[in-house]
Amino acid sequence: MSCDFDREIDRRDTDSYKWDANDRLFGKHDLLPFWVADMDFAAPDAVLDGIRNRLDHPVFGYGIRSEDYLQSIQDWLRERHQWEVPTEWFMFCPPSSIVGMYGVVSIMTQPGQTIAAPVPTYGPLLGLIAKNDRHLIRNPLREEGGRFTL
Repeated sequence: MSCDFDREIDRRDTDSYKWDANDRLFGKHDLLPFWVADMDFAAPDAVLDGIRNRLDHPVFGYGIRSEDYLQSIQDWLRERHQWEVPTEWFMFCPPSSIVGMYGVVSIMTQPGQTIAAPVPTYGPLLGLIAKNDRHLIRNPLREEGGRFTL
């Protein structure tokens, strides 16, 4: 699977939060959106083909997580990380990594406990620690040769 990371794709006027919300959020329209973790790369053909295949059925409704879906996650974890993970360990969450991390923090720690987090990081990740009534210890990353390390 290959992707063209050099192709520029104009996402303005597509209801893009990154490009079309600047006026509403900041009162200006000509800002470069370095404030949001959103990429402007085209989806790979395999992903687009999968979506097109699903669109062939005219009813969407609520879906379930199929055995194939769960197996694909297990296969990926095994192939990439040599991890054998039972499907019962999987936790699925709504459409946001922040919601997912909020769940992880509340499941894995107790109110009042301390959590160490590497910085710099995505700001909302640090905020969810306090919102879960936990204490934050910042663990500064070191920059070495243009890369951050622990």
